Amino acid sequence: MSPIHLAGEMAVWSEESWAAFEGDLQRRLRAERLAVRRQRVQALLMEVAIWGVFAAAIVLVPFYR
Repeated sequence: MSPIHLAGEMAVWSEESWAAFEGDLQRRLRAERLAVRRQRVQALLMEVAIWGVFAAAIVLVPFYR
């Protein structure tokens, strides 16, 4: 992307350039939100799995004594 300021003057973007910039920015933001959501889901699934193993151990240990 070209710099906004050139020799102290504001560069003028065409409507197409601005729309492409905004579209790219929106895609990046959506990708970031999706990545964060996936990380949260993965962390939640890991926590549920750990609690499940813990609960299973509490229930099953007395039967093996």
